[in-house]
Amino acid sequence: MVSCSTDGKILLWALEDKLNFPIKGHLLSRKLGTELQNIGGTSLDVLSDGREKGAAKQSYLEDNTFIVGAECGSIYKFNIS
Repeated sequence: MVSCSTDGKILLWALEDKLNFPIKGHLLSRKLGTELQNIGGTSLDVLSDGREKGAAKQSYLEDNTFIVGAECGSIYKFNIS
């Protein structure tokens, strides 16, 4: 499971450990000149190309590609590897 927050944190959680703690984290930021500015996320979704494969209806895109809506009104595409 993946979550985003308004402080810019993108966190990956494992259901196996009952969501006790995140297993991986990223900071959503953008470069302004020479500095990095944190971006607050408000919504997050898996990026899909609209096609389906197999009975599981998995996307043709990678499972680790997401889009996030930011507080500033922008939409960002990111990949967690």
